[in-house]
Formats: sequence, structure tokens, C-alpha cells
Amino acid sequence: MDYIVRKDEELSYAMYLGNTKWNSISHPICKALEVSGNGILWLIIAALVIFTNYINAEAAINLLIILLLDLVVIGLTKQTFKRKRPAYNKGMSLVVSVDAHSFPSGHCTRAISLCIFFVNEAESFGGDPVAIVAVLWTFAIAISRVVLGRHHVLDVLAGLCIFGPLQSCIHYAYLL
Repeated sequence: MDYIVRKDEELSYAMYLGNTKWNSISHPICKALEVSGNGILWLIIAALVIFTNYINAEAAINLLIILLLDLVVIGLTKQTFKRKRPAYNKGMSLVVSVDAHSFPSGHCTRAISLCIFFVNEAESFGGDPVAIVAVLWTFAIAISRVVLGRHHVLDVLAGLCIFGPLQSCIHYAYLL
């Protein structure tokens, strides 16, 4: 296991360093992605969607349930594993840094959960273009988390690969 963790840290650091030569271009984009995946922002969006009747009430409540479940599950998982963020992680604002733990990436669990929601509810939001944007946004969030030095690669993969199927099961079992 130590070998896997060491290789994960090496790959993550290489991706972080690789970004430094493109920093003036990529950093603002990655920071914007970071804000776009913030849990507080999405709870506000869910509340606005509920109160404005932008989509049907059932879908709006489903969105709120997805976000709340994500926060509970990710909080419990991070407290269980307690993996520290990369040592080179710098510049996290208080809004983004609600915990010191890295595994798994909460931004990635939220992004994959929202992606599944928007793919399944695409008709309510304008069809296939919304689904395509949701998928692209999810992968961009994942890459940005490593490039900004917020997470290791395995943190991001765990967020996508473990919570993606979990969210799909929840969505199909309870929310449809």
C-alpha cells in the first residue's frame, strides 16, 4: 500500500508542477472550476431552484437531497480516512477549505453526483447540451483538483469511481 500511495503522490506532484509553466492561463480557469464545484454554492443554487420553480418540484427536491447526501457521505468518509492534503497545497480560501482532509475529493463526488443528476434531468434543463456540459465539467473539476494541488490523483479517482456508482444507485432507487 505504501508503494501505491508514494506513486500517487509522485504523479500528483508531477501534474501540479506541470501546471506551473501554464499557470497564467490555467490557474484562473482551475480557480473558477473550484468555485463552480463548491458545496455551499450548490446548496444556494438548489434553494433558488426550489423557490423559483425553475424545474418541477420533484426534480428540485431530488437535487437538494443529492447535495445533502453528498455532504454527509463525504464528511463521514473524510473523517474515516483522514488523508492529509498535499504539502504543496496553497491558496485555499476559507470558503473552499472546510476541512484538512483530502480523501476523497468532495468537489469530485459533488461533480459526479450533479453530472448524473443533470444527465438524468437533461430534458428539464434544455436537453443533450446540458448533459454534455455536465460530463465535461465533471472531468475538468477532477483535473483541476490535482493541478491546483488540492488533492492527489487517487483522491479524485475515488471521488469519481466510488461515489459515481453510489450516486447512480441512489438516483435510480430513490429519486426516480
